[in-house]
Amino acid sequence: MIKTHWRDIVIEHVVQGIYDTYPELLERYGETGRIRCEEDNHHHLDHLESAATIQDEQVFLHYTEWLSSLLTARGMKNEHIIDNFERLKHGFKLVDFAEKEAFIMLLDKGIARLQN
Repeated sequence: MIKTHWRDIVIEHVVQGIYDTYPELLERYGETGRIRCEEDNHHHLDHLESAATIQDEQVFLHYTEWLSSLLTARGMKNEHIIDNFERLKHGFKLVDFAEKEAFIMLLDKGIARLQN
């Protein structure tokens, strides 16, 4: 039996939720957009993991600020990033992994930064 990595479970949950809530995204961006959304969420998790590993929240907060500047320049809003971060937090409830609480705390701080 092939074991599914917790990251894959979370990302599938997040991406499916986004596309269920916003079906127009599939019409607008096609399957390529869905793939990019999955890739983006891998990047979110990579930065969460880096920040948690070295116990430096600034790693994730700097990433959050960079992401905001990049995406808002492309017409997105911080609310889209906040929505994605909230979906990640919800997805973490589906799995167990050592850094879960640290990731949730970092996401909360990232959300707070985006709301200011």
